[in-house]
Amino acid sequence: MHRAVRTISIVMILIGFAASFGYILTLMEIPMKITTAFLTLSDNRYVILMCINVMLLLLGTVMDMAPLILILTPILLPVIIGIGVDPV
Repeated sequence: MHRAVRTISIVMILIGFAASFGYILTLMEIPMKITTAFLTLSDNRYVILMCINVMLLLLGTVMDMAPLILILTPILLPVIIGIGVDPV
């Protein structure tokens, strides 16, 4: 029981920090700047998707996947929608 509570508390702390980090990024308009940078990188959507995949591969080697998804989803979702990929 003690181990389960410890694991749940760690996950909840990660979610809390990810939410506050996302809020700070939104206040600083970082997602819009990243979206603009990715969209000016190339007109070809496959090049942009390949760059996103390489970035995720590199970040995945140094970060756990759950916080990585929580942090990068609000940043990369506008890029994906901007190049015409269905977000579902």
